[in-house]
Amino acid sequence: MWAALAIALLAAPAPAQEATEEATVAPGEPLAYGEVVQGQLTEENPAVLYHFAGEAGDIVAITMRSDQVDPYLRLMDTAGNVLVFDDDGAGDLDARIGPVVLPEDGLYVIVASSFEAIVSEQAEIETGRFELDVTLYEALPIGYPGEFEDVLGRDEALKVYWLEGETGDILRLSLESDDFDPLLVISEADHLAQPVARDDDSGGDLNALIVPFVVPASRPYLLTVTGYRRYNTGAYRLRIEVLEAQALAFGETVETTLSSEQQAAIYTFEGRANERVDIVVEAADRLDTTLTLFGPDGEQLAFSDDANGLNPEVRGQPLPEDGTYRILVQPFRRGSTGALTVTLSLSRESS
Repeated sequence: MWAALAIALLAAPAPAQEATEEATVAPGEPLAYGEVVQGQLTEENPAVLYHFAGEAGDIVAITMRSDQVDPYLRLMDTAGNVLVFDDDGAGDLDARIGPVVLPEDGLYVIVASSFEAIVSEQAEIETGRFELDVTLYEALPIGYPGEFEDVLGRDEALKVYWLEGETGDILRLSLESDDFDPLLVISEADHLAQPVARDDDSGGDLNALIVPFVVPASRPYLLTVTGYRRYNTGAYRLRIEVLEAQALAFGETVETTLSSEQQAAIYTFEGRANERVDIVVEAADRLDTTLTLFGPDGEQLAFSDDANGLNPEVRGQPLPEDGTYRILVQPFRRGSTGALTVTLSLSRESS
């Protein structure tokens, strides 16, 4: 079953289907946490399988490195269901799944293959040697706002932090180092999924910057600090800031400028249940922006992109309850800059 399934998976990159037959024995070579194995992809075996035993709550990362092929990884359960996958998560075309939190006790299956075999059925099969490891990590609890300094040692591929997020919080996360090219990744900690955000060089001078990061739900998140290049080491500084909002009144128009350092404009207003509001953004120099409205509970109420040319707008949006609402304006393409205005008014339909 598993040999055929591994080959079939090369043509199905998304974790969309479940296997119809459940394996009683996990396939492939067994791995232990901390163990490093050498493998080889060949025309006869374009995918190599491994398995390891994990416990619920384990924080693990699986890394596949090669100078001969472009690595691609999948993590599966023993029924053949794909849980999560990765292509270039370790930088330099190397693949890394995680760190992720394992959901339950049991055996997990790793499928190691090449990216070329995934993207095209007609692609020539890449062959060559690779190195793979499964590593168990501990996450350091942190909060925000805050600033944290540490060192990525020679024997460490990454550092992991545990962050409790609140729905709708709008954050600025920066990772800076004078010693290496840092990479910052944000993942949900309470279930297996692809990362929700990652950045390499948006902070300038090879530093990482994720801004704005709108916390999608009140849950724990893993922040992973690593180097974009293989074997990067050195000191770093991780800073998490809560972006401040400007109060906005009905009938008011405000001007602001989006810059490389300020990639978001945030406003608050006091609204009442059953009121309907209009929010209009007008940008200069063909700046393409998006507009998001959040309710008092942090949940997204409305989103707009190109309602009026490249400008977003929300009209006649009903407010569900009394409270403080937030408006987020940001560029459609990260890094875009320019001046804009934001106008808030009560809709004529408001009761």
